[in-house]
Order: sequence, then structure tokens, then C-alpha cells
Amino acid sequence: MVYINNIYTGLLVFPFIAAVFTMPYAIYQYNRHGSVSKLRTLIIYSFILYMLIAFFMVSLPLPDRASTVGNRWQDHLNLIPCKQIWMYWRNRAFNIENIRAYMKSMSLWQLLFNILLTVPFGVYMRYYFKLDLKRTILFSFLLSLFYETSQLTALFGIYPGPYRLADVEDL
Repeated sequence: MVYINNIYTGLLVFPFIAAVFTMPYAIYQYNRHGSVSKLRTLIIYSFILYMLIAFFMVSLPLPDRASTVGNRWQDHLNLIPCKQIWMYWRNRAFNIENIRAYMKSMSLWQLLFNILLTVPFGVYMRYYFKLDLKRTILFSFLLSLFYETSQLTALFGIYPGPYRLADVEDL
């Protein structure tokens, strides 16, 4: 249910972001192409909406400020790659029942949702902004680094301490 609320929040905030963005975008498009294409406008607005909702997915729900006081960033940082997977499989035998259980585990779903979160960004970079594969991968990595940094720094200092786990696996 939390994810639906994040999408709903993104849809509520989007018109305000679009209102601020519309005039500069229209002027830029008109100067560059001589007109404002409806398809280009739809694509760029869908990109803005995607970026907004993706950011809300990694930062919302916001906690009470008092609950983050005293949180240390070291306690909210995981620098061990595949830690969740190794912890899951450490004491389990490799058999079909455990594989089925792993398919239902949160660590697998978290990995899949993190991939799903950044795939649209790569599609926009590659096909709309016409970036080559190396730049697309670089910008996708930088986007996930931005998300993890915002989690580790408590939304860049807005909160007194971090409230989410910054994880190297998410990069």
C-alpha cells in the first residue's frame, strides 16, 4: 500500500512541476524545432513524472524527525555486495524447496524492484535523449548513486539522521 501512496503523491505533485517546466520547455522547443511537438511534449512529461515517482519510491514515506535523531550513517550503510543473498543462503542447502522459498523472499524482490526502478531511465536516456550505451549505463549508475546518497544523508541534511538503509547492492 505504501507504494501506491508514493505513486499517488507523485501524481499530485506532478502538475505543479509541469506548470513550472512548461513555459521554458515550450520556448526551447519552439526555438530549436520551430514548433512544439505534442509527441515530444508527452515523452518529456512522462519522463518528469517517472523521475518524480521514482524519487518518491526511494524516499517516502518520510519519518517523524524525532525518530531519526541519534541515527548514525554507519548503522544505515551496507558496503557488502550481495549481503542479503549470502545471508539467506548461508545456512540453507541448495535444493528446490529453498529455491522456491528464495523466490518469495524480500531480498530477491528488492533486487528485482531496484532493477525495475531504473530500467525506464535507461530507456529514456538511450532512445529519447539518444545517448550511447556507455553514457546510458553511467547516467543510470549516477541516478542510483543519487538515490543511495539521498538515503544515507537523510535527504541531504533535511533530517537529523538517516532513516533508510543505503545499500551497495542497489547500485
